[in-house]
Amino acid sequence: MRTNGLFQHFLLLLFPGLGMAGVLMEPKLSIPTAIELGNGAMAVCEVPNPPDSESLLIIMHLQGIKLGTTQRRQGDKEIAEATISPTEPGEYVVECSASTEKDTKKALANVTVYNLPQPLLSTKEDMEDMDEEENPRLTITCEVPPASATIISLDLTGAELPLSCKGDVTSVPRTCTLYSRKEYNGKEVTCQARMAVMGTVMLKTAAKKLNIESAPPTSVKPPTPTTRPSNKGAFSAAAMSTLALLLFHLF
Repeated sequence: MRTNGLFQHFLLLLFPGLGMAGVLMEPKLSIPTAIELGNGAMAVCEVPNPPDSESLLIIMHLQGIKLGTTQRRQGDKEIAEATISPTEPGEYVVECSASTEKDTKKALANVTVYNLPQPLLSTKEDMEDMDEEENPRLTITCEVPPASATIISLDLTGAELPLSCKGDVTSVPRTCTLYSRKEYNGKEVTCQARMAVMGTVMLKTAAKKLNIESAPPTSVKPPTPTTRPSNKGAFSAAAMSTLALLLFHLF
């Protein structure tokens, strides 16, 4: 009478050593469910109580493409490892296949590869837009390179800063403004990019301290010219006296 697969598993649960007698157990595949683009991840496939290490072959594939796999025996397990590093964001399937001469068992795992770029934070003063105290308007911009079609939300904040922002957190780029008063020097603004991947929120942050070195220029009035007393009258009187003496001697 042939023993079915369910009964074999029941026997193996009661007597794990029976795995050495030729029964191939289901492999267990372990890999992160989310991987950032550009980062590799290790896929590990384990076969417990392998029937015969010399005849057991473990192969792994990524979307049907065979991966370079290393295989070793560790205690009562046969372990295979492979590094996966997709070059494009998207959904991928990793497969582990464990085979002997008589049987083959497989395990599958889904992996999401995401791309969350590092946010960029920049500031720019507009000297043509001043407030009543002649403080220039400062524009703060938070943006990410257009490298992913996935919706990315941006949050631009500044502790104790009266930021005036346009749009909402889904606006890319995110822009806020304020007038650059001297007391804001050294205050920090923070830009945070967020992306939801497989139910988990991934974060990347950029921060920048405002550099407002001096007070804004103020209007300077030209100096009032100094008025000197005129000596025009004194000069005329002296000239008349000299002329009178000259006429007296001539006549």
